[in-house]
Amino acid sequence: MGLFDKVAEMAAGVMGGQGGNGNLIGALVSVLGQQEGGLQGLMAKAQQLGLGDIVQSWIGKGANEPIAPGQVSELLGTDTVNQLASKVGTTAPEVTDQLSQLLPGLIDRISPNGQLPTGGIAEIAQQALGSLFKR
Repeated sequence: MGLFDKVAEMAAGVMGGQGGNGNLIGALVSVLGQQEGGLQGLMAKAQQLGLGDIVQSWIGKGANEPIAPGQVSELLGTDTVNQLASKVGTTAPEVTDQLSQLLPGLIDRISPNGQLPTGGIAEIAQQALGSLFKR
């Protein structure tokens, strides 16, 4: 089991009482850990897609703007959404629906000072898990 798989398993355990969302968050951490650019790359892609203001609201202080399931699909890409759906045993539309609810709060929690963490995905995942424990 690799580092990202362990982090994903930990995330699933921490969020296990959230109706399966822990598995999805764990899968997301695992998938982002395997993608080039990780979380920083995801944020850059949001800028390119015109979703930068939405995502920036999650990072910055203040209210988190919502993101539509279709925008989540566009941001992550069809292959990633399908991979997540396969990992958690659900459909792609269900994944994008759940992530549209989860992403704003998750990104907000790992950027409490209004800035994304600058470390690698392992450090980012550790911060995310730490923030979940503080809930």
